[in-house]
Amino acid sequence: MDKTKNELLFEFIKKLIEEQGSHIEAQCFFDYCDNNHLNQNEDNLEYELKNCEEAFLGNYDSVEAYAEQYIEDTGMLHDVPHTLKMYFDVKAFARDMVLSGDIWISDSGNVFNNNI
Repeated sequence: MDKTKNELLFEFIKKLIEEQGSHIEAQCFFDYCDNNHLNQNEDNLEYELKNCEEAFLGNYDSVEAYAEQYIEDTGMLHDVPHTLKMYFDVKAFARDMVLSGDIWISDSGNVFNNNI
């Protein structure tokens, strides 16, 4: 059975990632390219791979899970008393992160910084 164009491209991308010593998985790079990043620089996949590495924030079950991790990692609510923390709306915060264009999440759960 002949391989499809996408299968061949996927194999090429996996090889490129290995050659570049990247920690990014092929699916992550495909997700990054699927957000129209590849169209900006089709002739330089190495450049786009480096951008993907910089933009990749992790893989999460939901954008809310990313927001919770972000809040924890940055200490954003560290000095807020517990009696007030319970009023913080993580879902709304996560939604605003996406709507503002700061981040985006792929169908496979890869979260990217959209400002890179």
